[in-house]
Amino acid sequence: ELEEILTHPNRCRGVELLRACGLAEALFGDVAAQAFGQAHGVMAHLTSVVDFGLAMAAFCVGLPADAALRLCGGLKLSNALIRHIGFLLAHRGRLCRADMALSELKLLMQSPYFEDLIILQRALLKAEGESLRPLNDIKKRAEALDPAAVHPKPLLNGHELIALGAEPGPMVGRLARELYIAQLEEHLKTPDQAKKWAAEWLQKHKSL
Repeated sequence: ELEEILTHPNRCRGVELLRACGLAEALFGDVAAQAFGQAHGVMAHLTSVVDFGLAMAAFCVGLPADAALRLCGGLKLSNALIRHIGFLLAHRGRLCRADMALSELKLLMQSPYFEDLIILQRALLKAEGESLRPLNDIKKRAEALDPAAVHPKPLLNGHELIALGAEPGPMVGRLARELYIAQLEEHLKTPDQAKKWAAEWLQKHKSL
């Protein structure tokens, strides 16, 4: 029933009725009033067709992410749905940063929930009367990227990094992450470039 209410095009009226009849407090407890404070305006600016994860994230947008996830856990939502909601709430606001690094944008785009994040952020901005320009600029940057460049296969794998001298364990993980960021930033385009970069990284960090 909650899913049908929140995903219905007239969801705002449904939310008002939930609150008026006392079901909101019964379902959500003490956080209901805090959630309703911002939820109504944001939900009013969502697209007419939304899935439950996006609708629930919009409903919880006035809550800290950890409080929202506790609420979702109490509703016995699936793990996949909680991941969806958690991603949207954890990354709200990030798409308004004009100086977002290319690698950061690509990592966000790798998520299956990226398009929902755009929709949620647009609704947030409209509800707050803020300019959509930063979000639109990020959206244009995302649309201009070659899909193959958004989620490329790492130039080097863990075994290759160990062969170059990385110690198995945390060092390999850190090197792999930083190497992949450099790849996403398009500073590195070939395995040979990656090997040279990794060797320099190892020389620097082994001396610390």
